Amino acid sequence: MNIPKIHNHFLSDKEGKRRLALYWPWIYLRSGVERCIVEYLKRSRHDWTILTNHFDKDATYPEFAKFDVIELSRVSVDRNPLKALKAAIIILFQKVDLSRFDALFLHSGDLGDLFAVRNRFIPVICYCHSPIRPVYDPTYREEYLKRNRGNALLFWVLWLTFRLIGPVAWGRYKFVFCNSHWIERRILINRLCQHERLKVLHPGVDTTRISPSNVWEHFFLVPGRIMWLKNIELAIRAFRIFRENSSATKQFQLIVAGMVDQKSRAYLKQLQEQFGDIPDIRWVLNPSDKVLFSLYERCYAVLFTPLAEDWGIVPLEAMAHGKPVVAVNRGGPTESIVPDKTGFLLPPDEKAFADTMLTLVQKRWLAEQMGFAGRKRVKAFDWEYYTKCLDDFFSQLPARHPDLFLT
Repeated sequence: MNIPKIHNHFLSDKEGKRRLALYWPWIYLRSGVERCIVEYLKRSRHDWTILTNHFDKDATYPEFAKFDVIELSRVSVDRNPLKALKAAIIILFQKVDLSRFDALFLHSGDLGDLFAVRNRFIPVICYCHSPIRPVYDPTYREEYLKRNRGNALLFWVLWLTFRLIGPVAWGRYKFVFCNSHWIERRILINRLCQHERLKVLHPGVDTTRISPSNVWEHFFLVPGRIMWLKNIELAIRAFRIFRENSSATKQFQLIVAGMVDQKSRAYLKQLQEQFGDIPDIRWVLNPSDKVLFSLYERCYAVLFTPLAEDWGIVPLEAMAHGKPVVAVNRGGPTESIVPDKTGFLLPPDEKAFADTMLTLVQKRWLAEQMGFAGRKRVKAFDWEYYTKCLDDFFSQLPARHPDLFLT
């Protein structure tokens, strides 16, 4: 990766250590964004302070307790349009004293970009998980409006507002890292950033914590957050078709394991009521890493069903555990999964998923072969490389307060 050269007046020490602030609006889950933040900060050589508008230390990764976290004016995590508008106003108009920091590292997704509008007097570096999805992601927009027809008018008011403010926020970014080529293309198509200020840096997985178990129990695993964006209906419908094939398939379970926050409880209840007639579906809610990794170790294969996932750490974790992945052929999984070698990339069709699940069961050797290839493949996505790229970049930025680090 070619890190852009930035003129540096002086370095604080031989390593170019910096005092940096990181902003993400909500730290209250064990999801992919929080995982990226934790894995980077615990490896970084720089000194970090986390800024957020909603911090729930008991619900997110326990490692956050080791960091300096400052909660700003609290905002709701509810994506109801009125509550989202209120949160957007608070984030947009808050101005934070950043004078003691050398740079601001802003994680972009949903409303995070708005923080850059007023807090612009130090270099602002962006890590983009996704530009504001209701505005720049047509798949998200179409699915949201389908599920929330009553909110359509307010949605379009918010859409227009963010459409106008978004480019202003993006104009504050000195440089932008993005989590996938899928997101890079979306940024370029919407002319949010010039190509020369943009670089793809994939999140990774900690293979030192994970080892293949060579255990193949009779269940398919659907890991990740339980929310409508993850399209869990597809996995359940596929499982229902799969079970109708033979007596052998009736030995299998489907385990859905992931975080459920307050705004997703209605979706979970809807799934449980809609598919309550299907036997052998098991729900594991808010699992710890230990519980989740145990499920990865023992499952037969992993199903990953979001319609347009921007990156997706789940396929990496599955491959690290030596398990094949069956995923929708769109978005980030097309960059991490090698089709027909480490898993399958399919249209979002339950029959296609069911047929593939049956193939894996009938050809155990194929599942094992894919698991082995996946373990080799996932070594290309490493947190150490991710950390080095970011740390080296920040070391090139001019230090505003070199005396903070002199010994």
